[in-house]
This record gives sequence, structure tokens and C-alpha cells, in this order.
Amino acid sequence: MMESFFEIAAVILSLYTIVAICLLMSYVFFKKPRLKIALTHFLTVCVLLAVMIGSYVVIGERRNAAEAAQKQAERDARPTANLTADMTHALSAQQPSDADPVVVAAIADLASQRLSTKDKEQYLPAIKAYFIYYHANLAPKKQPEIILGTEFDSQRRTVELR
Repeated sequence: MMESFFEIAAVILSLYTIVAICLLMSYVFFKKPRLKIALTHFLTVCVLLAVMIGSYVVIGERRNAAEAAQKQAERDARPTANLTADMTHALSAQQPSDADPVVVAAIADLASQRLSTKDKEQYLPAIKAYFIYYHANLAPKKQPEIILGTEFDSQRRTVELR
């Protein structure tokens, strides 16, 4: 709807621009219309063009803001990982080496799952420590801790962007 309005307005404005330029050239070559009339028409064209471009930009910004809000709402509505009581106890009170290997594996798996904002703020550093410990010591394919920190950060960025 608005696109067709702007297309029609652009056609009308382009025709009016041609008329204003003709009036200006007519004054320059033939001194027929007064300069004041020619400049008034030309200034009117410039003002209308600025208004049209400004309104088009504002409408585009509103549309982009609405789409961004909708995408954020969809992203927030996605399910998050549920932390069990064993996981929260292990994350709060224990070191990764002291915890049950099954719980350590479950906590390490949280790196690839969405977390609620509260859980992320509270447990993310501990989850990273468990992830590094699990993949450095307990996983079938062991990796160096230096690589694992970067891998954890990469997985978290990927999860947050989904």
C-alpha cells in the first residue's frame, strides 16, 4: 500500500520537477516568467522531495523496528534448558573434579543449549569450567584446555544467535 503511494508520489514529483526546471530555464533564456515564481516552484520541488525521502526513511525504520521486535520475541519464546537439582547443587557447591561424572557430562552438554537469563548470569562461568573439565578429562576424545575455552565461547555464540 505505502509502496504504491510512494511510487505515485514520485511520478507526480518528477513531473513537477520538470515543470519547475522549465520555468527556471524559461526565465534564464527568455525572461518570460518572473524569477520569483520560477525559484518558488523549484524550492517547492526541493522541499517536497526532502519530505518524501524523510517519510520513506521513517516508515522504513518503523518497519525494521517492528521486525526486530518480532524476531526478538520469537527468540525469547524458544524453550530453555532445565537445570535439575543435582546440576544446580553441583554448579553452586562443587568443583568439577568432585562431582559425579554423569552430572558433569550433563552440565557440559548445557553449552549447546539455550539458558534462561537468570541461569546464564548465575551459572555460565561454572558451566564453562565443567565443559572444559569434561572435555579435557572425561570425554572419549580429549582436547587441550586452551582450545576448549574458545570452543565453549563459540558454542555459546551460536546458541545465542539461533
